[in-house]
Amino acid sequence: MLKQVRTHLLETARPLMEAMVQEITGVKVAACTMTSAL
Repeated sequence: MLKQVRTHLLETARPLMEAMVQEITGVKVAACTMTSAL
């Protein structure tokens, strides 16, 4: 269940995170990956 919650949160927040990265760096995000020990 924890993995599902984490995945849902990241999928929901991804557009905001990508916009923040693009605004700060001036570069569009090409890919977003996640690795975890969980």
